[in-house]
Amino acid sequence: MEQIQTKARPLNLTVSRSELKFLIGLEDRLYLIRALDALLIPDAYGDYNGYPVRSVYFDGLDNQDYVEKVHKFDFKKRVRLRAYSPHDKTAKFEIKKNGPTVKSKIRSSFPAKMHRKC
Repeated sequence: MEQIQTKARPLNLTVSRSELKFLIGLEDRLYLIRALDALLIPDAYGDYNGYPVRSVYFDGLDNQDYVEKVHKFDFKKRVRLRAYSPHDKTAKFEIKKNGPTVKSKIRSSFPAKMHRKC
């Protein structure tokens, strides 16, 4: 579900996805990088050396989110405030929930000048 941003309301986005992750060797990694370079256009945020994402993570008084992550529980939750660049005009407040195969993310955008005051 995606809502269009207006001046009166922030952008709210909910994403659910399933993921499978595989370990690959260096030779396969280099092959994939070359193949994807021929197909994809790099975004404005970075390159192979990373990008300047700034995140602040939040947890409850009992640190339950941290405990779930450290002990590798099947289900975990993360709450964060994120800016992708110091020059962005918006920041994102996100709640991510991860299960063994299903991931979900709720995201809300708001003017970056608000997060710079925090």
